[in-house]
Amino acid sequence: MGCRNDALLPSTVMATAVRYRLPEAIRAAALHEPEDWWGLQRHHGAYRRERDLLARPWEAVSVLWRTPDVTLASVQDYRSGLPGPQEHVWGATLGPEAHVFANHPANSATHSAARPNFWAGNRILPRAAQEGGALLAVYRIRPLTPWVHARLVPDTALRPVARAVHGRPRGSATAMSLWPPKGAAGYSNVVRRPARSYARPGRGVAWVCQVGRRATHGSFAEFVEGLHEPEFGPSVRHVTPDGRELELGLEGRFRVDGRPRLLDGFHIRNPFTDTAPDAERMTITVGSRRHTLDLIRPHRG
Repeated sequence: MGCRNDALLPSTVMATAVRYRLPEAIRAAALHEPEDWWGLQRHHGAYRRERDLLARPWEAVSVLWRTPDVTLASVQDYRSGLPGPQEHVWGATLGPEAHVFANHPANSATHSAARPNFWAGNRILPRAAQEGGALLAVYRIRPLTPWVHARLVPDTALRPVARAVHGRPRGSATAMSLWPPKGAAGYSNVVRRPARSYARPGRGVAWVCQVGRRATHGSFAEFVEGLHEPEFGPSVRHVTPDGRELELGLEGRFRVDGRPRLLDGFHIRNPFTDTAPDAERMTITVGSRRHTLDLIRPHRG
């Protein structure tokens, strides 16, 4: 499937290897379904002008909050204010066919030959920050393209209430709430299949996304009733269902309960490993199973 290029060749080698055996720690990590997974990865490299529209070093921190039935993921403060040819900065997965994301369209094209386009990439990338199942995204919008939209696939049952859009996949125990400032206008689009969208016009645009699950937040109605409406001003403030106060603006630190949230001192950090930026080895531990990867000197196992 897909194009056999430098990015996919390692996967092709692994898939066709006849002597390779998956380490037990890796297998156990893949099959493990924790009630509350919080994972972070730090990556760095250099932009290429022919693909990224600029040339300079870059660094990105990706975060993932996952439970057995809902996922919220984002990349933190990634080149905010600059164009993004194809990135999706944040997204929520509420079920196999229920996905939510937002972007700032660069044009009206919906085919893959144009990037960025109506659904892929951003004319201007937002500043995003996430804490567990809550995400804040702030856009520095210019007058010529004063709107951002969010896409919700048709398998998501939606309930617009006041300034928010609450939704859940039909028959699912997961839930999602999405707030644009001053409300949103709903409309339909067809991109391969029908999809519902919510657009927010205005030069200062922010979105707040909060996901939940029945095991933690009760029924869908209880989840919605327990939510606090965010405050939109020079910065965005949101109180999570468990009482944490999040704040993010176009400038300054992302704050949790008034304290800056610092994401440093790691290359990969999750329940199975805590690997430093300059580490030569990565040790993955799942219960009594352990596997160590040599990050400097590749060798045959």
